[in-house]
Amino acid sequence: MHRLSWQPPLAMLALLVSISFQAVNVYAQQPDPSDLLQESLPPKYVTLGECLEVALTFQPRILAELNSQLSTEIQANYLNKLRLVSHFSKPLNARIGQSEIGINRARAAIDQQIEDTYYMVRRAYFTYIFAKRLESFASPMENLVARTEKALAIKKLIEKPTGKWTSDHEKQLLILRAEHTLIKEKLNNAKAGIRESIALLMEEMGGGIKLGYQPIPNTTKFPTLSPNLSLEKLLDMVEKYSGDLHQVRAGRAAMELEVCAQNQFTFFRKSVSTFASFVDTKTIPLPAAERSESIVRPTVPGIETPHNLAGPRYVRIARASALAERARHVEDSVRNLLRLQMRRTYEEYVDIQENISILEDNALDSRNYLNGLSDKIFTDKDVPLITSSAQLVQSWERAQFLRCILLADMVRQTCGNFELDFNPPLDAPIK
Repeated sequence: MHRLSWQPPLAMLALLVSISFQAVNVYAQQPDPSDLLQESLPPKYVTLGECLEVALTFQPRILAELNSQLSTEIQANYLNKLRLVSHFSKPLNARIGQSEIGINRARAAIDQQIEDTYYMVRRAYFTYIFAKRLESFASPMENLVARTEKALAIKKLIEKPTGKWTSDHEKQLLILRAEHTLIKEKLNNAKAGIRESIALLMEEMGGGIKLGYQPIPNTTKFPTLSPNLSLEKLLDMVEKYSGDLHQVRAGRAAMELEVCAQNQFTFFRKSVSTFASFVDTKTIPLPAAERSESIVRPTVPGIETPHNLAGPRYVRIARASALAERARHVEDSVRNLLRLQMRRTYEEYVDIQENISILEDNALDSRNYLNGLSDKIFTDKDVPLITSSAQLVQSWERAQFLRCILLADMVRQTCGNFELDFNPPLDAPIK
């Protein structure tokens, strides 16, 4: 018969479980209250590829950018019809050129919005897998502690009348019950993380009203991706393909054309409307900085585009030239920030890969050991091994999760031109 003595080190076990669930909360963001209707929607098991396809069709942010492009094209088509007139109005040539730049910028915005959405879908999908795996790890631990607590309570009933049950034993039972309560709380947090990741996935796919079902990932396994990466190649891809950088370049090119346009207007005009009044170049500021454990997006000054330039021609040209120079500095700033972002992501990936290689074999052995306790109770002698095994397992799961997130972010930063197959190996859906 097992010796049922208890020592405080189980508090370490509760702490380890707590650390894992804090990671879930970082990525499984709170759903919008309007999405609480998900509970009334039927579940549907989906692959990651299906989620991406649906998001491309229904995500409002993508649809908004498509309509923005349509608006830009309508204006550009109108100006193109005036090409014959442009022979008699040289400033109109610059406006036509700026409108074409606006189309290029709008297309870059769509491409980047699609990849941003794909990143969020992947992140939500992998968050569900992470939360589900933590639940499958924490639930047996909770059962293990519950069995031990029950056995200790029975021992109390047997030994208390005989006087063998001491105050030290009573303290041990109280500590065990407290730790059991904490582990149950963390298990509930994992279940909440599962629900929240489903809500986030549904939102990124377009929203529950459009979908009509709850998207449930049909796997609880992470994709096993270990690509050999070159930082220099990734940085080159950022400079060549980043949708954010293309948008800023469009603003810089439009501002440089404004110098030519102002030079075409007569010397005596005291106020001239700029391209901002005529065409849509989509020169809007990039989003504000976003920072979490796996993503840092830059915040940069927007392209300055006044609607009018006042003064004689030499003043207007001077102002337009200064603004064009400013736009070139903005482009340099964005390029540097995007390169820094990729460098940071790459370094984090290298670090995670090293951790995975260190943890892999021992983590699998530790999980097998913990699985072997499914029908047992433990003693104080078991606590150090249980604690270290639990730590290895949670570190292993977290490392696999972060590897997927970091690789997905690299794909986003290169606007989808760094290609990876993120389809996880399939297993039976958990119902």
